[in-house]
Amino acid sequence: MDIKEINYWLARYNEEEDSYNTGLEEEVGCGIRQRKKVTKEELKRIIEWKFQGRLKGRKIRTFNLIENIKDSEIQKTTEVAFGCDSDELRLKLLMSIKGIKIALSSVILTFFDPQKYCIFDIHVYDELFHASPKTRPKDLFVNTKYFTETLNRVRCLAKKSGLRARDVEKALFKKNFEQNKIYHN
Repeated sequence: MDIKEINYWLARYNEEEDSYNTGLEEEVGCGIRQRKKVTKEELKRIIEWKFQGRLKGRKIRTFNLIENIKDSEIQKTTEVAFGCDSDELRLKLLMSIKGIKIALSSVILTFFDPQKYCIFDIHVYDELFHASPKTRPKDLFVNTKYFTETLNRVRCLAKKSGLRARDVEKALFKKNFEQNKIYHN
């Protein structure tokens, strides 16, 4: 995807995204960046944001898994993760929180630093790697290497375009989602 195409799809994404999503992302992200850690209440809001719409079962399951985790444990784990220099270590630390896997870890990292991180999603992966429901890896959301590969490609595009990783990811998502609506019906 070239810079012109990224800007086109990013503009389409931004025009159609509702204010709830963008407002919550900015509000929660701002708090996380200021404190350099995530509270349990913020984590619940991130889960609500991530699993809205047709993913209600995942949202309920994730809420149930984090219910008995102390706020101080979530804050300490996220603070340590954000203090690391290694993307892999950050991801593993976030995934050590019960109920938090790769996709949700990517949301947490993106809320924390949208300049360097993107949300890991099938549409983004499919667009970058020319995959489809039939060809994408079965362990896509289990094996961290796919997130790392996706992140590296998004960062490369972000550097070339002068945009944040999150903005490039939005463009990739929008293009793939729009051009592959057949998979969603």
